[in-house]
Amino acid sequence: MLSRTRTVVTSAFFGALAAVMAIAPLSFPFLLVPYLKFDLAEIPTMISFILLGPLPGVFTSLVYWIVLNFFGSFAPIGPFLKFLSVLSTIVGAWIGTAICRKMKSRLLTYVVAILALSAIVRVAVLTLANYFVIWVFMPDFLSYATFAVSLVTGIKLSPNFGGMLVVLLLTAVFNVLHVFLTVVPSFVLVIALIKRKIIKTWFPLS
Repeated sequence: MLSRTRTVVTSAFFGALAAVMAIAPLSFPFLLVPYLKFDLAEIPTMISFILLGPLPGVFTSLVYWIVLNFFGSFAPIGPFLKFLSVLSTIVGAWIGTAICRKMKSRLLTYVVAILALSAIVRVAVLTLANYFVIWVFMPDFLSYATFAVSLVTGIKLSPNFGGMLVVLLLTAVFNVLHVFLTVVPSFVLVIALIKRKIIKTWFPLS
């Protein structure tokens, strides 16, 4: 196990790496909602969770959020929503890991549980957060959101409550897909490094 100081430093490194990746052109849009972008920068936060543990994973998310407030776009709302995205994914992974540990599950079960619970927690948190942002705090954004979705899908949406529900539903689909994009590559990379005895982890990768 890493010492507490090394754990903090490593967590901060992963958070800074995530922020740098977020600023770099490493994202690509979700076709159905073009202003939503799949962001490879979330992978370092999940790697931090797998390598170092739940609390370091949360700390990495905090570092990521802080840096994005200075260099990210649409601050402070954009970085805050990204923070909620990353944090909810980590929390879901934490819950899934805790359940599987009690059941003494195999690695595949861990991964499936983490995917499922991360997706559930993330969708719940982000749906609520986006509702307040779009419907309560920034109602003018609803016109842009419904127009963007209408333009891509060909479905005529009005900037009303019904239109917002469609936007939230498609955003939920985006978040589920993003969980897979974040979790699966993270496990593949960590397992490859473990097999080569390059690193060690608290996670039961067996």
